[in-house]
Amino acid sequence: MMKILVTGCSGLLGRRFIERHACDFEITALSRTPINTPVPGVTYCTTDYSSESLTVLFEGQDAVLHLAAARLYTGNECYQQNTQLDAAVFDAAQQAGVHHVVFASTRGVYGKATAPWIESQATAPENPYASGKVQSELLAEQYGRSGGLRITCLRLAQIFSAEEFKGSMLRTFFDLAAQGQPLPVTVSGILREYLYIDDAVDAFRTVIESDAEGGIYNLGSGESVSIEDIARAIADVYGVEVQLASELKLVEEFSLMDSSKLRTQFGWRPGFSFEQAVGDIANRNKRNV
Repeated sequence: MMKILVTGCSGLLGRRFIERHACDFEITALSRTPINTPVPGVTYCTTDYSSESLTVLFEGQDAVLHLAAARLYTGNECYQQNTQLDAAVFDAAQQAGVHHVVFASTRGVYGKATAPWIESQATAPENPYASGKVQSELLAEQYGRSGGLRITCLRLAQIFSAEEFKGSMLRTFFDLAAQGQPLPVTVSGILREYLYIDDAVDAFRTVIESDAEGGIYNLGSGESVSIEDIARAIADVYGVEVQLASELKLVEEFSLMDSSKLRTQFGWRPGFSFEQAVGDIANRNKRNV
């Protein structure tokens, strides 16, 4: 059984990866603070994410799934925090003789460039978080060239999950629908690519188990949906109505990545359409009531 180390195990993606694949790998999970609800069979460790601390923890691991990151809401500091963290992870992996690092990047590296986006086009990040990811991708390429460390950078579409933060559009729609209330739509013009969290973590597993070369890959669902599409998909599952505002505010946004490179290289395909993901989330929410 492969030995996998997961950074950022307390985050949304880290928790879900461990829940789904704890039986598929021998997992060591890292976080800055102790985990209150550990998954049986997983080894949990705390770390300050220094290179010295990580090198010891990385010894004997076959691969590292690097998900730890400071989020954009921390402000401009997230750039320095994340680039330093990523450099420490790459350095420790090289020092410990880890064969493969899978690194979570973001669609945000493309900024507002015309979509659909492909990996070979110029990046145009518009915030410190995305700028830090671009810098870390460049560092990953350098390690691959000079140090022989295989790093696979996955540019993730926006993650769609049952654990959206309270007050977010998706969480609000699900909460209203569960209460039998109509879903208000006040904005038009947004077309956004979402990736269901279970598809994301299953793609991580596919990449980890593959011997394919490292590099940069887009990881998305291949479909963009509007806010009205989202509301109607949720409304259909819960049997509620969608209320369109008499005057919709126009916000132009189109996000879509071309993920054909990853699909060809790794043979991965998403298992859920957006509508199927909505149904799966609704079923989970009903079970948790």
